[in-house]
Amino acid sequence: MQITTMVGSHCDDTHTAFRTEPPLTKEILECAVTHFFPAGLGDMLSTRNGLLVVARVGIPGDVVQDYARYLTSAEMKVRKQQATGGTKRQVSLQDRADESGVPLE
Repeated sequence: MQITTMVGSHCDDTHTAFRTEPPLTKEILECAVTHFFPAGLGDMLSTRNGLLVVARVGIPGDVVQDYARYLTSAEMKVRKQQATGGTKRQVSLQDRADESGVPLE
């Protein structure tokens, strides 16, 4: 996930907002906070209208790059979980069909 721009219309004296590509979802942010961001940063991060909102100002470029890296890792983890979930569901459905003796459609 890339952080593409700072969105001035969503920034104030205490918060900085960044546009991401693709737009940030709550699911990806929660995964990133849980698994990738350093402990203690979770309370500073939120998402609004697909933006990453950070409760701080004066964020150095290398920190923004870290944020992008954490979000990318979370994005990959969520995608993998979704793919695995679909596979598990298909296997479960096939097992049920096999048990019932009726083909799965």
